[in-house]
Amino acid sequence: MARALGNDVRERGLRQLVSELRAETRDQLEPCVGIQRSCALTGINRSSLYRQRQPKQIKPATVRAAPPNALSEEECEELIAVLNSKEFADKSPRQVWATLIDRGTYLASVSTMYPRPLRSRLMDVRWAR
Repeated sequence: MARALGNDVRERGLRQLVSELRAETRDQLEPCVGIQRSCALTGINRSSLYRQRQPKQIKPATVRAAPPNALSEEECEELIAVLNSKEFADKSPRQVWATLIDRGTYLASVSTMYPRPLRSRLMDVRWAR
């Protein structure tokens, strides 16, 4: 019933007032009937109440080290040169990889040919033509 009354008033543009009154009422009911019952009576979701009581702690961003198998700058430049060569300019990385493997050359895996940094440098070179 509390939720129905709250929804009716909220539709009239008094959302903040309704939220404050429900929270205040729930706080007053909690010592008498407990958290579960006070939330049920006021129409407040219990999980929302617990989240508000313990706000999410913002963790500092961690800087990840480069993986040990990452391509060096020289390897990356060589791969870009091969992908931009006339022979492979219009082929997908999977086709390039298969052709190079048939020739006995392994520069990088197919998935390594797709990452964003490599792709962005490739596109810069290809659009410059």
